[in-house]
Amino acid sequence: MPAQTIGMTTLQQRGLNLAALDGSSTAELLEWHDARTRLPDADMTVLVWTRDEHGAGDWASAWWDGEQWIDCASGGVVEIDVTHWAQPEGPAHEG
Repeated sequence: MPAQTIGMTTLQQRGLNLAALDGSSTAELLEWHDARTRLPDADMTVLVWTRDEHGAGDWASAWWDGEQWIDCASGGVVEIDVTHWAQPEGPAHEG
C-alpha cells in the first residue's frame, strides 16, 4: 500500500474529517527524507527541517547546490543542521 494511503488512513483513524475539506481546501502528506542518506537533485527547491545547536527545530525553503544547502529567503548558506527535506507538490493544476 502506498505511503500516502497509509498516512491518510491513519489520519482518518485519528479523527481527520475528510468530508470537512471542501473543494478549495488541499491536504498533502509530505514524505520526509533523511538528509544524511539522501539529497535532492541539485538546484531543486525543497522544504527543509533544521535543528540548531540547542536542538530547536524549524523549517525553511532551500536548495542543495551539490555541495551545501542554500536558504531561499536569504540566498546564503544554511548555517544550521539540515536534518530532513521534503518536496511539496502543492495543489493540483486545475485547467
